[in-house]
Amino acid sequence: MDPPPFGGGVDCVRCDELQHFFYLVDGEVSLKVDGVEDILESGGFAYVSAGCTLLLRNR
Repeated sequence: MDPPPFGGGVDCVRCDELQHFFYLVDGEVSLKVDGVEDILESGGFAYVSAGCTLLLRNR
């Protein structure tokens, strides 16, 4: 996934049957999973289990 710069991203995706794994190659993104926000920086990763709602924003 390559979100648009300066605040672009994915809003409220929910896939009840799919797990998600994000690895950030470069930059910084805000990732909110079921309402809990975290910042991923270059080299960071996140796991999102099936059934969670997520919001991803480029910073």
